[in-house]
Amino acid sequence: MLRLFVTLVFASLLTFQSFGQHHRGYNDVFPSYGNFERRGWIFSPALTYMLPQLKAPSQRVFFPGGAAYDIDYNPAGKVGVGMEIGRFHVVDNSRLISHVQLNMGIKVLRGVERFEANLATETSSRPSALQNEGAFSHSYATMSFVASNIQQFSRTGFVQNSLGINGDYRIAEASTYNKNDLPIDLANPSRFIFQANYSLGVGFRVSGNILVVPTLETPILNIYEYNDLKSTLKVFNTRYRPFILRVSVYMLDNKPDRKCPKKKTKRKTVERLFK
Repeated sequence: MLRLFVTLVFASLLTFQSFGQHHRGYNDVFPSYGNFERRGWIFSPALTYMLPQLKAPSQRVFFPGGAAYDIDYNPAGKVGVGMEIGRFHVVDNSRLISHVQLNMGIKVLRGVERFEANLATETSSRPSALQNEGAFSHSYATMSFVASNIQQFSRTGFVQNSLGINGDYRIAEASTYNKNDLPIDLANPSRFIFQANYSLGVGFRVSGNILVVPTLETPILNIYEYNDLKSTLKVFNTRYRPFILRVSVYMLDNKPDRKCPKKKTKRKTVERLFK
């Protein structure tokens, strides 16, 4: 349902954009005149958050001999950080795509899973209730390719819709989980993750060559590891949806200085004629 909603919103915005943007009389977000190129650098500090699934998971586990516990999990996300740097290029001959960009950087995804286990069998010498928690912090090296569409709502303000693909490789992890000797299976995402993602942002041109665009990004499909069109990641016993809040600063390159060739003096010209 979320993927369908995102697709419909993105398609409607692009359709409106393709028919209406060039008739509003606004200046181009990326100026096509002056001393700046149609390409540049992007710097994107970010905050991440792992939103747990809405329905808290639960399960029953069994010990040898017949003792069983009913476990209710209570997951929660934690704030992480990220940083990316990239290059962007304006697409001049397309009404659908305003610019494309290639980024690389790092991001940290963090979360916690608490549980409460209640004894389901009366004839047992085990404790009637157990509770504890586990926490994770996964650090990824990430690279992404993004195509964006811009819809201006003022001379300096615009809405940016983007579709992209990202490849993430886990370079470090720190996980703890106290299971209280319960036979709980703990899952982890694959070390390499390949996803399609969607982001929505509202940006402003703050000077002739600088744009600031806060965006909110989330995956819309796990390509690897593929899991029945899911876009969430399973950690421990819970599925989490990564959200990434970025503040991207776009900086257009300066055009190279154009210097006129030096004029040759009449004397030097005469000397070359007699050489």
